[in-house]
Amino acid sequence: MATHAPAKLRRVRRAGLQAPSTALEIVRSFLAAPAAENDPQMVSSTPLDLGSFARHLYDERRIRDGALGAELFADPMWDLMLELYASAADGEKVSVSRACAASRAPSSSALRYIKEMTAKGLVVRDECRSDARRVYVRLSDKARNAMTDLLNRMMRDRLMFGLAGR
Repeated sequence: MATHAPAKLRRVRRAGLQAPSTALEIVRSFLAAPAAENDPQMVSSTPLDLGSFARHLYDERRIRDGALGAELFADPMWDLMLELYASAADGEKVSVSRACAASRAPSSSALRYIKEMTAKGLVVRDECRSDARRVYVRLSDKARNAMTDLLNRMMRDRLMFGLAGR
């Protein structure tokens, strides 16, 4: 089955213009990635902003909730992990109250999820040095690495899906 180039790329070709070299590098790295999945250096050198991608995924879920109803779809732990990943990429600390809000679950449930994720080694709680009442949460190194691998794979799959013209 023949695949078709995305419309934007076809317009670029018709105009006789070159596609931006960064875009070509991204496409090349994604196309090479299946062979490089076991090579961490090659995967980590992919020039992608995974923090922005995580934020995009979180925002997509909110759009879906608005269109179809939030009560139909709930994955508060995934929402929390996306928020923690994106916030870390932006250099932001996430308070427990902000994490609870990001999970879109009732506070009591969100606190239980955070406790469970902490027990499983996915989330780390950090005390605030200036305010003993405030606690921050962040992804553990293990969870951050797993999220990076997963987001890389998801980004690559979305790009491949787009290139296939489906």
